[in-house]
Amino acid sequence: MKISEFLQGRSVARQAVTRYINRHDEIFKNHVKKDGKELDLDMVAIEALEKAYPLEMPVNVINGVPKESFIKIQNELIMSQKKVESLQGQLLDVQEQMAAAKAQELLLEDKTNQVSELKKQIDLKNDEIENLKEQLSEEKSKGFFAKIFGRK
Repeated sequence: MKISEFLQGRSVARQAVTRYINRHDEIFKNHVKKDGKELDLDMVAIEALEKAYPLEMPVNVINGVPKESFIKIQNELIMSQKKVESLQGQLLDVQEQMAAAKAQELLLEDKTNQVSELKKQIDLKNDEIENLKEQLSEEKSKGFFAKIFGRK
């Protein structure tokens, strides 16, 4: 392979490659032949130059962002969306628990009110019973004629 063929697709000057070859004689000795103004390279020389001057890989751009960055950002977005979905599920569960607790609280409050009303009714009935007992004892203490004629 000629040096001009090697330089195709690489953004490096012929002079830079020639200097590199001349400065690294131990690597390129017996692997480079001069053919007029051109240098002929064998496979060992080509491999050494590939390491020093690799072909530039084109950067794939998606929406103005390099492909690798785009993929990384896209993966982060997917992970974030999964996390948001999980948190929304947890939020829904907590909201359901709160609604159940609120309903239970309202039921307990209603039962407490009912118990209070029943206690008031029991107290009123107990008072009424006491009044009736007092009236009964008064009636029992009256004499026969007082009962008949309605005196005390």
